[in-house]
Amino acid sequence: MKIYSIVVTYNGAKWVDKCLVSLLNSNLQTHIIVIDNASTDDSTNYIEQNYPQVELIKSKDNLGFGKGNNIGLKRALEDNADYVFLLNQDAWVEPNTIENLVDVHTKNQEYGILSPFHLDYNKTVIEFYFSTIINAFDCPNLINDIYFGKQKDIYEIKFVHAACWLISKECLIKVGGFDPIFQLYSEDNDYVNRVKYYKYKIGICPKSFVMHKGTHKGLTELNKNFQLQLNFLILHLKNINHKLARSEER
Repeated sequence: MKIYSIVVTYNGAKWVDKCLVSLLNSNLQTHIIVIDNASTDDSTNYIEQNYPQVELIKSKDNLGFGKGNNIGLKRALEDNADYVFLLNQDAWVEPNTIENLVDVHTKNQEYGILSPFHLDYNKTVIEFYFSTIINAFDCPNLINDIYFGKQKDIYEIKFVHAACWLISKECLIKVGGFDPIFQLYSEDNDYVNRVKYYKYKIGICPKSFVMHKGTHKGLTELNKNFQLQLNFLILHLKNINHKLARSEER
């Protein structure tokens, strides 16, 4: 089985060790690609000197999250990888995380994307944004089952952030890469919309974990960001599922 792990970095020297060591210590060996978005810290030199087993691609420009990942996704497809594992630079996984996700997917191949349970970087609480998407409307029964100690291996969810995704080869072939129109934010929402269009499900696996630092921007700050507002508008306008629904109603 061939698995590609893709990490997009930008001035992430303080995160590199924890992230890459966790991937190197994975029970399932993966080919690790780091795409660096023109970092101005010492990230690339540090990786070259300390992680020669990691393939490093240095971009001359800051491509953003989606375009950066697309470089790795293209390489994975060309090499006929069975799975692609996307991991944020400010995240790390346990040795069995990727192994567990792959095992769950082999039994649930109707899912295009699987993600583990997201905890904060120090593994002390549930990661903030993740806690907002595992509600009863978007991920039925998950919280209830965890509370009563009867959680299943997988739960369907409407959306999960791309901080940690396992994407199957079949899904990647049909959906392709991230839409380059999104520089930062909303690219994962758009990708999920396209995954659903091709009738694949999105899943959470609560028995596997990723630890993610993330950012906790308040709604006021987000609303003041023009680019984010523009991204949300573009996301709504190009949602292929909404277009399909309107055409069917006619």
